[in-house]
Amino acid sequence: MKTKIGIGIISFAHGHANAYCNQMKAFDDVQLIACWDDNSERGEAAGTQYGMNYSPHLEDVINHPEIHAVIVTCETNRHANVPRAADAVALKLWTRDEPSWEDLGIPIPEGHGERIAGVPRPFIDCLKNDADPDVTVEDGRVSVEMILGAYRSAQEGQRVNFPL
Repeated sequence: MKTKIGIGIISFAHGHANAYCNQMKAFDDVQLIACWDDNSERGEAAGTQYGMNYSPHLEDVINHPEIHAVIVTCETNRHANVPRAADAVALKLWTRDEPSWEDLGIPIPEGHGERIAGVPRPFIDCLKNDADPDVTVEDGRVSVEMILGAYRSAQEGQRVNFPL
């Protein structure tokens, strides 16, 4: 049997974390290992539901020896900070925000759950083939910085300079 890709989940604040986990549970080359959430009730429930170990300490997930990559699904306003911890230990990171969706050719029903559920496969293939992800941590950081810059500009009523 081939080695499975060990996945850690950083937060279940976004509902699509559940869609990702449901989809990945069906992959024979993936194992959901551990999760962290700053909301311990939500994190413990998700850990139980998906057969992962829950830890109230982010570093436990990031430093877990069986985790090859983490999926960051914390609150969008925290995407700029939380991934830095994982990046510090050279884990492959995956964050996916709504503006960066790529058409993966997955049929979209009335809701968009099916489309979201189809996203993990390209990520797992990226890990298996040691390829760069479609969206890097730097792409995510720049996107968040642009959004924060827009908010600051609207709040102050003037242009802002980047980097913030």
